[in-house]
Amino acid sequence: MREWLPAFIFVLLQYQAHSAGKEKRMNIRKPVDYSAMFVALDTLVTAELPQMKLYCEIGRLVSDRPEKGAAVAAAEYLKRRYPEASGFSPRNVRRMRDFYRLYESTPQLMEQALHLNWTQNVVIMEAALSMEERAWYLQVCIEHSWSKSELQRQIDCGAHLEVPLDQFPQTWYNDCNGEQETRVSQNDESAFYLPREDFTVTPEMTIFRGLRAGNSPIYYQFTT
Repeated sequence: MREWLPAFIFVLLQYQAHSAGKEKRMNIRKPVDYSAMFVALDTLVTAELPQMKLYCEIGRLVSDRPEKGAAVAAAEYLKRRYPEASGFSPRNVRRMRDFYRLYESTPQLMEQALHLNWTQNVVIMEAALSMEERAWYLQVCIEHSWSKSELQRQIDCGAHLEVPLDQFPQTWYNDCNGEQETRVSQNDESAFYLPREDFTVTPEMTIFRGLRAGNSPIYYQFTT
């Protein structure tokens, strides 16, 4: 037994070395050719496009690549090629890709989104909203020229839950925008006046949740 034991150990060590080498070779990834994407990125950056258009097109380029590392590769290239430019972190380039994919099948919403700035679009994109709710915030944000902080505040308060999503009123009441109350003349025959109350507007009716005792009447225009 002592005679063949060294030979057995030698064979075992050889087998382990061979297996380790094979595993190492299997873990070596083939280099990905991103040259075409890099040329397209250069074309976009030097075209002096508006920021939203530029970010949308970068998102399209990255989205068209099947590789998981395309966003990181694009971010590293842009940072290296244009060191003075901002906004090209890997996280932000992934957002550009996600932005394009989010609105790719809805060109009308894409067009509306291009009228907002990038930070506003990130707020809408990363909020837990349905596409119908996103469409509502895109429209209302454009109409009311909301800042990023105001948009975030309205989303946090659930402004879209106060009115039917297929309506875009000029004014409505909720806990966030009480300061935007519109007082109208009681001589306006087209207005229906309500005292200030907690209410929820649904497509069919207005449900009152109770009067607040002691509140002086404040009148709002209500459109049916």
